[in-house]
Amino acid sequence: MALDDFLVHRCTIQRAPNAEETPTRGSSGEALKVFADHITLLPCRLVVQDERMASPSGFLFATTYRLIIPANRDVRAGDRVSEVVMDDLSTQGPFTIESVIPRLARSSQHHITMRLEKVK
Repeated sequence: MALDDFLVHRCTIQRAPNAEETPTRGSSGEALKVFADHITLLPCRLVVQDERMASPSGFLFATTYRLIIPANRDVRAGDRVSEVVMDDLSTQGPFTIESVIPRLARSSQHHITMRLEKVK
């Protein structure tokens, strides 16, 4: 199965412009991070995994999110995934991109895996 067959979701990646170029301030003067669409309708695959971990207070569940996208896309840690449209047209998100991990094939980059954190 080709990678394109595996990427059944569509996502929107947002990036905050440089604060020095376009400063945005809140009502009390604090600097705000405003995101704008950077890449839209990007083929992707959202992978959600639950893990059960032992702790002194009993078992806890941790949910991790990963996003797989095609190779050589301009994404970086700190960008935001504003929305992931699933194959049933439901949506997930927003998420902050915590890390970007290029996955290599024999001679070039095969795809990118990103570790996500759900925005609360």
